[in-house]
Amino acid sequence: KEGYTHPLLLVVKLWTERSFNGKAFMQTISSLWSVKGLQISELEKNLFMFRFRDAMDEDKILAGEPWHFDRQVLVLKSIEGYEQPSSIELHTTPFWVQIRDLPFDYRDLDIAEVIRRRLGSVMEVYQDDEWELLSFMRVRVGLDLQEPLRSTLSISINETVSFKVVFKRGCAKVQ
Repeated sequence: KEGYTHPLLLVVKLWTERSFNGKAFMQTISSLWSVKGLQISELEKNLFMFRFRDAMDEDKILAGEPWHFDRQVLVLKSIEGYEQPSSIELHTTPFWVQIRDLPFDYRDLDIAEVIRRRLGSVMEVYQDDEWELLSFMRVRVGLDLQEPLRSTLSISINETVSFKVVFKRGCAKVQ
């Protein structure tokens, strides 16, 4: 529609097969996020629609991923108003992952790109003044929850340089 601005919508899936109290979920998340004017409705089992009044609030929630409820991960997807929530694929969510035992000469964005191609989509690489001196490289990766999480990955740079890196998930504050 001309002149139509889409509502600020998130489709949210609670990634679990266990039963849970949908009302308690909505109250807990609403309280945790403390967003003014947030409207939440349950669409079907494990699937919710969140409507925001302010784009900055929606951005803040997306930047804070991954979110959890009752030790189960939430999968969030911003959608346009014309999309059907039931047809949205909800199985990928960002996690902060530590890449351990990485040789110091290979702690750079090129390696992050190699890892992205092998593991998932690297969304962000944590860097500060001393990041190369840490015992690990920290990256935010979009992981497919339908796939098993790898604990190691072999990387070949060329015929003479190859190494195995170790991943540690859950290195960020968990909500």
